[in-house]
Order: sequence, then structure tokens, then C-alpha cells
Amino acid sequence: MSLVARKTIESILRTARIESATYEAKLLFEDFFGDSNSPETFPVELPEQLLQKINRRVNGEPLQHILGKTSFYGIDIKCDSRALVPRQDTETLVDTCLDLIEKDCDQVIADIGTGSGCILLALLSQRAYVTGIGIDKSGEAISLAQENAILNDYSSRLTLIESDWNDWDGWKDCFLIVSNPPYIASDVIQSLAKDVRDGDPRIALDGGRDGLHCIREIAEIGSKEMRKDSWLVLEIGYDQGESTSSILHQNNFEQISVKKDLSGHDRIIVSKHK
Repeated sequence: MSLVARKTIESILRTARIESATYEAKLLFEDFFGDSNSPETFPVELPEQLLQKINRRVNGEPLQHILGKTSFYGIDIKCDSRALVPRQDTETLVDTCLDLIEKDCDQVIADIGTGSGCILLALLSQRAYVTGIGIDKSGEAISLAQENAILNDYSSRLTLIESDWNDWDGWKDCFLIVSNPPYIASDVIQSLAKDVRDGDPRIALDGGRDGLHCIREIAEIGSKEMRKDSWLVLEIGYDQGESTSSILHQNNFEQISVKKDLSGHDRIIVSKHK
């Protein structure tokens, strides 16, 4: 009967035009009953508590909020409305950073606009001697990042600071600075999928009139504050490779390269401070 139940969940999600209905039905079923085997005797109708979760998804709530967590780069990350939901494309950002960090590196890296802390925690999980600093002006995001640091047992290697990146004075101390900044143009946000538009904090999405406001700000501060030969790695929009490259070049960065995500779209830009 478990297969029938999963197909029932899938059918409900498909009717709501949820693209990944099969996968999400599996996750909702396993979250409720466990991921080993379903009950030997399955009720004729879906349990009310499970139906409530399905209805939350149908109404546009992010699946990750309903489940309370997601997997990112092999680690569990607690998810709720305090910060941006970690998404698979951002794992490309982690891969790119790891290419720049030697396995025995013992330097400091920072994530500005750290949100849930997923990027830093993924990097710490792969580089045993690195220490991390997470900066976010949202106290709620910092509290979530702290919970995730404790959940994954990385609190001793991670410092979290509630601050605007304009006010943070640690740029010069870092070997590498990474960020997934807001990069969606303000007038595009209303057209995003409901689970993104309403589920993620607007502050984590809105990149200003052309989507490049935060990228410009990071490049301008970095050009003044970052130490020579340190790396800056940013996630960008699929159509922002050329414009971001120009911004970085104008702000004294070199060795600029654009990396693509799993779908073949421009997603990451790497640069080095002169």
C-alpha cells in the first residue's frame, strides 16, 4: 500500500503543478513514516497530519520548510523562513571554492551574507584545518546559522557575526571570501515561483534595480579592504557573467573567470585581488 500512498501524494502535487512531484512525494512520505519501510497496514486514507503537510506544499510553502531541513553538500541543514533555502546549484559555489583551498590550508575564509551557514559548513566539512567567519546583518539568519553549526558540530571552527558587510573590518584577514548575495532584479521578484517569492526572505533575493547592487558593493569594498592575492568567489545570476566580470575588473580584481552550474548556466564568478 505504500506505493499507492506515494502515488496519491504525487497526484496531489502534480495537480498543483509542482514540477518535482515524484521526488517531493517520496520525501514527504519518508518524512512521515521513515525511510526504511512503510507500515505493514497502511490506512485507506492519508493520515491527517500528512495531509496537512501536503496542503502546505500545495499552497506554495517550500518543501524544505515543511520538512524542517535539507541536504546540502552531504550535510543536514536546518531550514525555515529565517534564511534562503540552500539549493543544489549553490553546491557549484562550494566546488569552486574547494578548488582554491588546499587540503592542508589552515587560513581564514569568510562568507558574507551567510544566511543558514550552509556554504561555510560545507567548506569546513571538506577542509579540516580551515576556520570560518559568517557575516549577516540579519540576526535571525545568524541564529539559524548557529543552530546549523551546532547540528553539524562545527561551532569551534566557526565565528558568526551579526553585521552589515559594510561595517565588518575582517576583509583583510581572509584568504578567501565567498558570497551568495542577493542578485535578482527588484521588479523580477514578483514573477518568481511562490515558494521562492514568499518562502525566502526578500532581503536575500533583492539585488536592486538591475540585480547587481550587492555585487557592486562587495567588489567596491573588497577592492579597498581585501588583502593582496586573496580570492573573491560569488554566485551570480545566469545572465550576469559579463556584467559582473566588468564590475570586478573595474575594481582591481584579476584572474576573473565564470563557472557554469549543473544546467550549463553561468552561476559562479572567481576573481583575485591584485
